[in-house]
Amino acid sequence: MENGSALNELLIENGYARVYEEEEFTKKANYLGLGQKAKANSIGLWISSY
Repeated sequence: MENGSALNELLIENGYARVYEEEEFTKKANYLGLGQKAKANSIGLWISSY
């Protein structure tokens, strides 16, 4: 993206995507951290329905 952010990071950070954990890749730790924050803040996919 123009400002240097990656679409994947934005999607995970905002709870619109989850991290595929079965394989190793260079940004895995970063993505997992973003996903954990989204989950902790109950946003996007992680909104509790009950």
